[in-house]
Amino acid sequence: MSCDRARSYLADQLDETKLVDARKEPVGPDDLGPWFRGRTRLLVAKGKKHQDHKLRGLSAEDKAALVLGPSGKRRAPAFIVGDTLVVGYHEEVYDE
Repeated sequence: MSCDRARSYLADQLDETKLVDARKEPVGPDDLGPWFRGRTRLLVAKGKKHQDHKLRGLSAEDKAALVLGPSGKRRAPAFIVGDTLVVGYHEEVYDE
């Protein structure tokens, strides 16, 4: 559901050719490396709250805890904007 809201909210800004369905191509803890490579910031949205983290200094376990859901797969929606990895849906974070 949050993926659909994110897609609607960002419709004008998304490149549909780069969208990946997390259900069809799940990302587990061993697959997170490329998502963090070259990134300096992590924005995590959960419900009405959001957190802003600098990736430098976070352990691999801390990063995984922030982006993996209860199933052990990467939470969705997730996307990269410049040097920032955004995980979850929160309009305020998206406006940033």
